[in-house]
Amino acid sequence: MRTIQMIKDKRLLSLILFFSLGGCGEAADAQQSHMPQISVSGNAEITAEPDEATINLMLQTQSADSAGAKAESDRRLNAFLDQLENLGISEEQVTAASLNISAQYDYQNRQQRFIGFQATRSISVDISDLDMLHPVLDTAIKQNVDGIQGINYRSSQEDELKAQARAAAIEDSQQKAAELANAYGAQLGPVYNISYHSGQIERPMYAMASDMAARSFSAESSGGRFIPGDIRFTDSIQVVFDLITQ
Repeated sequence: MRTIQMIKDKRLLSLILFFSLGGCGEAADAQQSHMPQISVSGNAEITAEPDEATINLMLQTQSADSAGAKAESDRRLNAFLDQLENLGISEEQVTAASLNISAQYDYQNRQQRFIGFQATRSISVDISDLDMLHPVLDTAIKQNVDGIQGINYRSSQEDELKAQARAAAIEDSQQKAAELANAYGAQLGPVYNISYHSGQIERPMYAMASDMAARSFSAESSGGRFIPGDIRFTDSIQVVFDLITQ
């Protein structure tokens, strides 16, 4: 009987401790949830002119057999690379790893007729001087590159610009929180919570998909200048501060 009574006493003590600790936790949560706080969002935007670009091109060749289509694609690519080298652009600045060869068919009177093979190759040219845009585009057209698919602009200082946008967003959140707290007769306390997602970059892009548009563009704008517009770096941060009231 003594052993049974001791077990009952231990169970009773455990229940008392459980409810006591639970009550303390609830009291602490209640006290924390009733602490005055302020939640603000800091935002920032920084713009910069692009100073680098990637030109995306497409080269297509056709032949009666797949080997012939590839050989002609290789020949035209090598001729284009030679001309780029004359402009001071090395092979390290060119990416041409993608090659697709597919059978081509003509459809007449609901009948399929095999007409040969087509080799399609994607080419990307990186330039660190925007003054080279026109010479590269003119060279591509003279070498019968079939399409200019687009120009992607970027900045050589993107890491620094992203850091500046983030710092500006943090400063904006601190300034807003301090002004609001002061307006309500309080002071900022410690930071309670921070919510942050990586900033965004909005780049200007020039798209030109067709061969006809590319040739027209080159003829009309030879010797001109590209004005691509600025790159926008935006960032935001959400912060919750404790408030110290009088």
